[in-house]
Amino acid sequence: MGRRLESRAGQIGLAVGLLGWALLGGGAGCIPSPQQPGCLDNASLQIATPSLLDYSYPVVDHTIDARGVDWVGQYTYGVDLGGPGTGCFVGGRIEGTWSQADSWDLYHARKALPNGLEGRPLIVEQLHVANYGDGVAIELAAPCPNGSPSWLVLRDSHLEDMHDDAVESDGLCSAEVEDSLLDRVYVALAFRNRLSDPNRNGSGNTVVVRDNLIRMHSFANNYLGYTEHNGIWKWARQGKGPKLSVRNNRFLAFDAPPGGTLLPFVNKVVSCTNNVLLFAGSEADWQAALLTGCDIQGDDGLCDGERLLALASCYTAVTKPDTQSEADFLAAHWDPYVASWKASHAADDE
Repeated sequence: MGRRLESRAGQIGLAVGLLGWALLGGGAGCIPSPQQPGCLDNASLQIATPSLLDYSYPVVDHTIDARGVDWVGQYTYGVDLGGPGTGCFVGGRIEGTWSQADSWDLYHARKALPNGLEGRPLIVEQLHVANYGDGVAIELAAPCPNGSPSWLVLRDSHLEDMHDDAVESDGLCSAEVEDSLLDRVYVALAFRNRLSDPNRNGSGNTVVVRDNLIRMHSFANNYLGYTEHNGIWKWARQGKGPKLSVRNNRFLAFDAPPGGTLLPFVNKVVSCTNNVLLFAGSEADWQAALLTGCDIQGDDGLCDGERLLALASCYTAVTKPDTQSEADFLAAHWDPYVASWKASHAADDE
């Protein structure tokens, strides 16, 4: 606490000093620059409507303003984005009304917001997606060469009940997922190339995952009939997956996943700070989880328990004791964070 107070006092002193310097006519170079324009400041702007499901980006820095627009129904592709330009998708609620008991095969074809833009980046913010297979997906046709900057920035968004991949790039593109709530998802982050494209390499790309709340979930019908949710990380193998920056996230798992991993491949992590992995399953399930997610295809060569040790400086695991109910565990370690996020983000109201 003493160091925190000293740090705060130092910040105040620095701010006062800079203010005095500026008032005396000096130090103009130290004054922060004005805030950069946001998505809604783009000159090219289109207002979305509930009757239109396909949107083209004709120019650079084009914005689809979907605030207050609901697409509710049974559309295999909820809202489809394409075109040669770049830009933003702001707001909107895309909700599938299919039965939660539908098969995984049916959900696998359902994508809420597929992104087929030819340029980069697409910025998606304040979006609410519910009850789809994939949430926000970079389509395989996206021309993202190995070593390119972010093709997708997903922020301030709420994705819930994703029966397949919440955020997906089969093309292994660079992406940023930040300050979002991914609630009840079968796979959280899917950056694995398809079997039909075995030579795809994204090892020069980087996926940034920061300031998110991510909760895994097992549905009535999962891939191959599994009764457990899958991994948080579904990553390309044999060293082909993107690098990772993982900072200030809270992950919630319940099972030892039959595929993917609960923790990222250690050799792909280039930045890692202040992450929490909550495990709400039984103590026996936790012990099983530490022995799964094992790499045998030339990545980090570890299982999840070994990854937890290797990432001990930036990951804290909090597990539920068998003497505590799941509801009490979530009330202590998860529910308040979700309530706080929803209270401060517009996406939950879309």
